Amino acid sequence: MFSTTLTIFTLCAGIFAQQPAPIITNNLPATGYYASLTSGPGSIKGDIVLEAATDGTGMNVKISWNGFDLADSTEYIYHIHQFKVPETGNCNSTGAHFDPYDVGEGPEDVCEVSRPETCQLGDLSGKHGAITFMNDTNPSRSLEYLEEYLSTDPNDTAFFGNLSIVVHKKDNKFRLNCGNFAPLADRAAGTGTSPTYPNTTSTDVVATMTVTRSGTGAADSTSTAVVPGSTTRTTGATSSGGSGIQQSSEAAVQKFGGHLMLLLIGLAGVVCFI
Repeated sequence: MFSTTLTIFTLCAGIFAQQPAPIITNNLPATGYYASLTSGPGSIKGDIVLEAATDGTGMNVKISWNGFDLADSTEYIYHIHQFKVPETGNCNSTGAHFDPYDVGEGPEDVCEVSRPETCQLGDLSGKHGAITFMNDTNPSRSLEYLEEYLSTDPNDTAFFGNLSIVVHKKDNKFRLNCGNFAPLADRAAGTGTSPTYPNTTSTDVVATMTVTRSGTGAADSTSTAVVPGSTTRTTGATSSGGSGIQQSSEAAVQKFGGHLMLLLIGLAGVVCFI
């Protein structure tokens, strides 16, 4: 009975399995987007440029960033996020990672460099490696690689040109800096603009969800997520001091997503079993 139930549950859970991201082969050569961190609130500055490959397959990525605080952290990650950076410069307001194929951000959703098609579309460092500084005193990094799953077509699911890039500390996901993508053609013509981020102060909204589980030994669990709003931002902000809301927000959102996905899969198993 148990093995039968487990088999049915596994089959039903497969309903939620996502298809791998397709390789984009129709990007127009010489088109692309860039995002600048030069006007952001954090100490990390520089540009990320994504330009369509000459054969139209994927995007050539070039990153030139500096200002990493090696005394604070030696590992950094970066992602394309689902919303633009607002005029306030609040990186929390960029939402979650760009994930049009609903891969998820729960603890079970591990991005493997060897299987980039199964990662969140916006998880660039997950697919191509984190920025690390081991026994290195140079606070700058320049990277180049081919990203095969992003599109320059605004009608494509994989289009990223109206989104943002966010740089995090790896250990606690603290959002250090961010910037909006803009067309490369604008920068070449000298018409590209970087947003100005004034220092602002307001309050984030905290949402709490309690999940009740039935059965022997089951326990309730509560997930708290920070709904991105506006937080105090100052030039050269670090992860130390302050309210700590920004450090914990991303981890809380990921935990919330993990609980929700487990709940949905469990419901699917019950329905299929019945």
